[in-house]
Amino acid sequence: MVNWKNKVDPGLKKFLETLLVESRKQKKAFLEADDPKIAQVWCSMAELGKQIVELNRKLDYLEKALVEVSKKKVTKKVTKRKTSKRKK
Repeated sequence: MVNWKNKVDPGLKKFLETLLVESRKQKKAFLEADDPKIAQVWCSMAELGKQIVELNRKLDYLEKALVEVSKKKVTKKVTKRKTSKRKK
């Protein structure tokens, strides 16, 4: 029998393998389920959800930092313009 993972698009294969490794960390839990295969899928979905939350947290942090940096640059430009107009 051919391993189905060999038929997966090469661009996705690395991500699939990573997700399978992460879901296997919950093996004790999903093996106790009525349907371990479905439980493993749910564990994988939970892992993806966790990754999305972590990425959103990082993205929010970066967005706030960019807003702060852009505010400082705008304030400096306005201050420079006011100062140069006063000197004339």
